[in-house]
Amino acid sequence: MSVRTRARHRMRPVRSPLQYLDHEHTFTPGMAKREGPGPFAAAPIMQGAWDGSGTPDSARFSRGAGVVAPTWYANFDQTQGSIVFWVTPEWDGDDGLVHALSPWATNWMSLDKTAAGLLGLRIANITGPLHSVDVSAWTAGTTYCIVARWDATNTLDGANRISISIDDVHSFGRDANLPFLGQPATPAYIGSTQIPVNSANAIIEGLTIYRRVLWDGAYGTDVGNGDELAAIYAAGAGADPTLTTGSWDVVFAMPTDSSTGALVTGAGEAWSHPHSSAVLDDSWMETTYGASAWGTEGTPSAGPADIAVAANQLFGAGGYQITVDAADEGITQTLAGLDAGENYVVRAVVHSDGTVHPRITIHDETNGADIVVFDGPTYTGTHTGANGSATLTDATGHFPQSLMGATINNTADGSSGTITAISGDGLTITAALAGGGDDDWDTGDTFTITWDLAIRHPWAETFCFELPTIARNGVGADCVSISVKVLSANNAGTLYVHQCEVQENLIDNPSLETGAGNPWIPDGWVNQGLDPGDAQASTAGAGIIHSGRECIEFLGGAVIGEGLYVDAGVAGGQFYMLGTWAYASSGQLRIGAWASSRGLLQNSTTLFSYLSTAAAAWSDTRAIFRSVFNNLRPLIKAETAGVGYADDAYLVALDDVALTVTPASEANSLESGGIRVDGYDALTQPVLNRLKARSGHIVWRGRLRHVPANLVAFWEGAEVTLLDAFGAAANYARVRATVLNTVDTRFDDGGGAQTVNWAAAGAWAADDELFLELYWRGHFMQLSVAGIPVATINQPVNFAVLPTILYWGLLNSGGTNIDTVIKEP
Repeated sequence: MSVRTRARHRMRPVRSPLQYLDHEHTFTPGMAKREGPGPFAAAPIMQGAWDGSGTPDSARFSRGAGVVAPTWYANFDQTQGSIVFWVTPEWDGDDGLVHALSPWATNWMSLDKTAAGLLGLRIANITGPLHSVDVSAWTAGTTYCIVARWDATNTLDGANRISISIDDVHSFGRDANLPFLGQPATPAYIGSTQIPVNSANAIIEGLTIYRRVLWDGAYGTDVGNGDELAAIYAAGAGADPTLTTGSWDVVFAMPTDSSTGALVTGAGEAWSHPHSSAVLDDSWMETTYGASAWGTEGTPSAGPADIAVAANQLFGAGGYQITVDAADEGITQTLAGLDAGENYVVRAVVHSDGTVHPRITIHDETNGADIVVFDGPTYTGTHTGANGSATLTDATGHFPQSLMGATINNTADGSSGTITAISGDGLTITAALAGGGDDDWDTGDTFTITWDLAIRHPWAETFCFELPTIARNGVGADCVSISVKVLSANNAGTLYVHQCEVQENLIDNPSLETGAGNPWIPDGWVNQGLDPGDAQASTAGAGIIHSGRECIEFLGGAVIGEGLYVDAGVAGGQFYMLGTWAYASSGQLRIGAWASSRGLLQNSTTLFSYLSTAAAAWSDTRAIFRSVFNNLRPLIKAETAGVGYADDAYLVALDDVALTVTPASEANSLESGGIRVDGYDALTQPVLNRLKARSGHIVWRGRLRHVPANLVAFWEGAEVTLLDAFGAAANYARVRATVLNTVDTRFDDGGGAQTVNWAAAGAWAADDELFLELYWRGHFMQLSVAGIPVATINQPVNFAVLPTILYWGLLNSGGTNIDTVIKEP
């Protein structure tokens, strides 16, 4: 150890120094949320003994109260999934210990750092990781972005069924079959095993678990979000995963409430997508078709029938396949007894054999008319543009942006190419054709669009609708019954339907179907600063619409901050998904809550809105909000001058997931001959008149978990405290750190704070034992390490209020723990 003398004074012991004494202390266990080093404002730190022994802190959650479908629960899927989180370890990767990082439960799965320095994924009760990567070079205090993915039904890269990615670098393994996850016999534990042992000893940040395999740009399940892993890693900056995915397919997320401090049992820190609240029966299609709530629409040539696992066409654990020979054949389900004017958002996951085009129809059974017909991608068709064209145009086609990267084949001349651009209106495709006759498009040329493996690229485009009413839509009767249909849009091929999810939508008139005025304002929405000529119905202009018959078009006169909002009643302190389809012809939009006093992005303490797409194409932009007030008041407004469109806005209430938090008890916090004070533990000792106004001597031994360079890597965001000898708000002596490599000694005796810093770089290694003394005499205060003064304040000391309590390893107000073992000297 190296220390540096900071003043001329040498400590002269007082007659009876105040020592830390085990029999005098009071210990209160607690777990903590620290400042997130990655993209989240706060994250739990999971801690136990430095050497990995004993019973650590534990946090756990239930698998879900009820079965969502026969083979999966609200908080896990037995067949496939992804886990995303950022980890900031207190240890180096070669420490020789086991650290359980991701949720761990008997008969389920876990992601562990092994004693051999490997990060490995375990599934079911198989001993040892099924795939692992070397993390022996990891260093304490560094933050890593982790994504683990698995699929028991399909291979990920054509050979392997597991992938582990660290900082967007992917590793694949396990070419043998995977077992299905069993139903966990215990709750899932975060940052430890279910016993619990093998503490993570790390900050676990932004933990998000999906029931599908995230897409890495080449492998996984591509639902139209682009390279999800790259977006989450964000070139090292990190981004909340749900800014890319929304809550769709999320079975568990733990963003916390974005506040540092104590982590306690209860709700408010975690959520799940409301899978079990979907309004359709058998939304996930895991019930055998003949026994399900779905019926047959039309007369398919084969099916509907269960998708066979061996067919390599299965997403998750269920689904139905239908071979059609006419348009509008498929499956249907009727809902009755609905509330007039109710609003919904729909998300189906469907893929095609490459010939049939999917369609979702919402039919008003009360009035006998379609509410919305929403067509999916066109996979076959005819070029209707000019001869010799470098681009394909199909005036009757529908090419969503999710087709980017697919192969388009000119079946007339035998050429093909990868789709690199799609027009905003969804009618034109750009691809560099090669290998054919003239490698271009002539009028009447036929085409097909194919994927290397179609199951990896299902159509999963959301849209919204409102039940028509007499007052708003002029129908004959208020609609109170609908049928939801998953159909063919043309007359040949096989559809594979994996799920059809309809959720209640808290936004009125979500598809912006009706409105009036100049500026044009959708019914149910309120103008926020738009002037005449700033907005119109899209059909009055270019007619660019995502779904239904209408949406809003912002014109060039709309300036930053002008837009419209809708009142949406919510419960305060809950999580909600807010999404809106946007199209930036020349002007970008901003989506969000009315103000920070209404709601905040789940990973932030200040942000309450986000930017929509800047592209001239429809894109679903969404985020998770934590409500602050009982009316989130979603807002769509101009961000830049120009033309932009908005359609299909949705606000969905997410399910709370309660955590059970059990900090290590006093007995389980005994370590290295002392007591561990970490997380949100509190260790106090009465002074008992052993300190004087002008003289005092406090002596103890400490084993700090973090080296000087990492002093603030695990903090709550302001300081970390080693000792607080507290008398009053302006009468204390304190040893703390506010910047890395620096220990701050300070006091306030009623005349203002006096402070001096010790430049402590390299002064100790993690878990080194230090002999520490804080000493004051009338004209100075001094910190000493191993008998050597390291920091001296050359100012008079005369406390107006004597310190009465010693707070070991924390501040008197609670928290700011430095994470240390305190020992008798």
